[in-house]
Amino acid sequence: MKIFKMFLRLYRALSFLKPSCCRFYPSCSTYTLWLLEHERLDRALWRSARRLLACNPYCQGGIDYPIGSKPLQPKFSAPITPLYFLIPKHPNTFIPYYILKVSSERQ
Repeated sequence: MKIFKMFLRLYRALSFLKPSCCRFYPSCSTYTLWLLEHERLDRALWRSARRLLACNPYCQGGIDYPIGSKPLQPKFSAPITPLYFLIPKHPNTFIPYYILKVSSERQ
């Protein structure tokens, strides 16, 4: 697993040499790194391969967050409640998302 992570980090370090061309958010390399850290190796490689095959000129792309099978546990602090949410709009608009503010009052 460490070999795959090192390869991806090297790829990301050298990716400034070419323009950004991923059709999804987060990028395919970020998606794969997240899966390698939070999934079993076979599942992470399978989902990453499916994502790479979907990243082609005939795919529209969009927002595709990785979904893990293991529940995430906070390691150092309690979960933080967000103050803002970004809600995506149509990708061809000038501002690509709405900003929704959540009340920060505690009860």
